[in-house]
This record gives sequence, C-alpha cells and structure tokens, in this order.
Amino acid sequence: MPADKPVLNMRFLPAEYSIHRLAPGQAPPQQKHPAAADHQTIRCVLQCTDEITVVCPSQEDVCAAETEAHWRVLKLDGPFEFSQTGILAAVAQTLAEGGVSIFALSSWATDYILVRSAQRQLAQKLLQQQGHCFPAEP
Repeated sequence: MPADKPVLNMRFLPAEYSIHRLAPGQAPPQQKHPAAADHQTIRCVLQCTDEITVVCPSQEDVCAAETEAHWRVLKLDGPFEFSQTGILAAVAQTLAEGGVSIFALSSWATDYILVRSAQRQLAQKLLQQQGHCFPAEP
C-alpha cells in the first residue's frame, strides 16, 4: 500500500442493517433495547431541517417513508484523531473504484461504512488487496 494511504484494521459488525428516511416532521423512533451494552451494534439518527435518517439493525421496527434494507456495517477500528486526514477517503476510493456503493457515518472516535450485504465479500476483498486488515472473527 502506498505510504500516503493509512493501513487500517476493520471489521464487519454481525447484524444486517437498514437505512430509513422518515417523513417530514415525523419524530424519530425511540430505541426499545439500549444498544449501549452491545458493542457490536450501532444506531444513528441524523436529524436535519428537511429530513430525518435512521440507521439501525434491520430487526428494529421503524415506520418510515422509505427504507433501504440489506446493508452491512464496516467498522474502521479507531480511535482516530481529528487531525488525521484521508481515513474515510482511502476506504471510499477503493470501494468506489471496485464498484461498491457506500453509505458513510462517523462518530467521535471512528468511521463506519455501510455496504450492501450482497457486496460484503467484494468490499472485504478489495480492501484487503489494498493492505487493510480484517482480524479473525471469534
């Protein structure tokens, strides 16, 4: 891998996810089962002036105007300092060049990239070819 691109450890979270677009003015759903105790789950609510997007495990029941199901979450093992650059770009570029579309999320300490479940193996292969590491799953 070129020296200007970081080599990352990453892993796919075990659950399948859905991306929901709520109707304008609709309140985001309340989380029924706190995910804080489960370090293998993420849940994101992005509320903007003109839309609300919810990303959560597919088994959660969300009443949404639109839903895109069958996504897998790729967690880039951080934490990453805010001054670090190119982390998300390196992964996104590799996947884009391989024909894998993404939906990206960032938290304080790390980045998450959703890829369609059907492209999970292709995404992993492309990233491993660039030198990124996928530790063995337990």
